[in-house]
Amino acid sequence: MGWTLLDTGVRNAYQNLALDRALLHSRAAGESPNTLRFMEYSPDAVLVGFHQNTTQELRMDHCIEKGLDIGRRITGGGALYFDQGQLGWEIIADRAHSALDVNVEALYRVMCEAVALGLRDLGLDACFRPRNDIEVNGRKISGTGGVQEGSAFLFQGTLLTDFDVDGMLRALRIPVEKLKSKELASVRRRVTCLKEQLGVVPPMDEIKAAITHGFEQALGVSFKPRDLLPQELERMEQALTDMSSEEWIHGLRRPLDSRSVLLSRKKTKGGLIRVALVLDSGAHQLQSVLMIGDFFAHPQRAVMDLEAHLKYSSSEPSDLESNIRNFFSQENTELLGGDVGLPGGGVKFIGVNVELPSDDMELVDGDVELPSGDAELLGVSVDEVVCVFLDALGKSKLTKYGFEPEDANRIFTVLGDFEGIAKPEVLLLPYCAKSGQCGWRYIEGCACCGNCSTGSAHELGEKYGLEVITVQSFADLMKKLFRLRSSGVSSYIGSCCEPFYVKHQQDFESSGLMGVLVDIDARTCYDLDLEEDAYLGKFDRLTELRLDLLEQVIRTKMEVHP
Repeated sequence: MGWTLLDTGVRNAYQNLALDRALLHSRAAGESPNTLRFMEYSPDAVLVGFHQNTTQELRMDHCIEKGLDIGRRITGGGALYFDQGQLGWEIIADRAHSALDVNVEALYRVMCEAVALGLRDLGLDACFRPRNDIEVNGRKISGTGGVQEGSAFLFQGTLLTDFDVDGMLRALRIPVEKLKSKELASVRRRVTCLKEQLGVVPPMDEIKAAITHGFEQALGVSFKPRDLLPQELERMEQALTDMSSEEWIHGLRRPLDSRSVLLSRKKTKGGLIRVALVLDSGAHQLQSVLMIGDFFAHPQRAVMDLEAHLKYSSSEPSDLESNIRNFFSQENTELLGGDVGLPGGGVKFIGVNVELPSDDMELVDGDVELPSGDAELLGVSVDEVVCVFLDALGKSKLTKYGFEPEDANRIFTVLGDFEGIAKPEVLLLPYCAKSGQCGWRYIEGCACCGNCSTGSAHELGEKYGLEVITVQSFADLMKKLFRLRSSGVSSYIGSCCEPFYVKHQQDFESSGLMGVLVDIDARTCYDLDLEEDAYLGKFDRLTELRLDLLEQVIRTKMEVHP
């Protein structure tokens, strides 16, 4: 069968996602030819990756209010916002083709350079940016990735034509933890679109013709237009029922009940990892295990295999670590340069020197299996997987001090576990918990006037003999942490929001000072997309300290280390 061109036009999210599954299955079964497909979405849609859950990745109230389609892809990676200012493209083909019978890195390059060639026909200086992006003048204009079934694979991308960045920010809970590593202040400055680059959006037929020409040059083929085949339509209808169901969209990776679950998350080079564990303390077992995030898992089932491997296993920390490591290093596993892989097509972790997906807006993940059958989780080491699991498990220790699990999840530690951190001497408080009308908002100290939670926290600090210090900005935080350490302070207690802690976890650790941090309440700068203001000490909204939990932490630490 020769190569064909398939334009499925404007469809809703569920039809487009069902077609992804149908076309891949048909190609794997030998029923469909190699195909270049174009797709468009209406209404606008938000799509989570296979390993994500909707409530953690999407602002559900906003999405429902705006009538956005909410869907789940068959691929992994991060959540994406697909509006009518985007064009989707994908190749569904057999890997046996000479240009495609290459390793995964080379495959990404072939696919991305094909689209870049087409964009150059439109007058753009487009190029491939490893590992899976296409950029113009250093800014992302298309993200790519895919999934494989047997010898067939689906590799897709989303081209930004006239993109509504603000709409995306309102719909998605963008993982702001990545902003630091990319050294960019905002998503708005990290993406671009055809309209911005050319001053106008070319006719859609012209854009599609350019991309088609790019693939013809890159693959050395020509495309013959066609319509959907009867077997493809039949498979689409079968898939549509499943992929539009509540169970597929919300249930496949439904988060566990926060009242009975221990949580942890960690930023890695390969993405954000979130772990949820439910324990049976009497049986010393893990009753439920959930690992989600915007990492790149190859194949898809690798994460669920790990969850199944750990379910009902021992909850002893040493046993948990051993079980995780055994999952990734069984007999006959090949160890090369730190890569760890299961025999016969297991998971391989590549933890260093990898150019990773370029930003928070991973439009489609890179879930493409290697020709050898091996799989990979890019940018994440086995040590990091162990670390995030043990951190979640470690929160169970707090229950013996009277902390409820949901409160334990709001406590973060720096350079040690809760019990091992020395008796605190300092209480660090964020300036954003001071009233915006207060004269003390942007300076050290507090009048304890009772108009905000900071005054009550000051009184707590004095009650327990702690030196109370206000943090005015990120730079101020680091300056004060290093000063405290040099002056002989052993540890501190502080308050900050979870996104700030995760984003700056390595910065906290770099100070060499142990600490216990308590999550804050109310809408933070991260929820409002004002983290740059907060970074500079200019955030003007009021947050609330969790005073009851803060006092419980202080009191407990004083009792553990009298």
